[in-house]
Amino acid sequence: MRKIVFNKKFLAAVGIVLAVGGCFFVKGKMNTKAADDSIFVQNMSVQFKQCEGTSKEILEEDIDENISEEIMALEEKGHTYEIGEELTAQNGYFIPVIKQIEDETAYEAIGGFTVKKKNYVVKVKSDQKITESDVETALEAVKEQLN
Repeated sequence: MRKIVFNKKFLAAVGIVLAVGGCFFVKGKMNTKAADDSIFVQNMSVQFKQCEGTSKEILEEDIDENISEEIMALEEKGHTYEIGEELTAQNGYFIPVIKQIEDETAYEAIGGFTVKKKNYVVKVKSDQKITESDVETALEAVKEQLN
């Protein structure tokens, strides 16, 4: 009987390949609509996109995915960031991300809400700290855009 010995590097490489393949498979299954819309409201850029599903769980998964993508992009570029405390809005919640890019601070809040039984992921960007009032203003502008 032959004994099979696996190298730690080989096992790590196989794990990485399987993880990346799994990510592509899952991402293909849980795709959101490709078209993004954006508007400007009170010196804020507001981007929004509709989720494919209507359940609250799908909306929360899409919000988490958007936050993860943002954080990974910042880490890859070597930028520092801070995740703030949750901002609550009338129809949803937002997670603020404070970014330091080349001695400049940028603010984002990523969250979601439901309009006419359709879920939307919303990203608010500003040069100034984003407050709950700013999030409410952005959501009202998105609602008007969707009506």
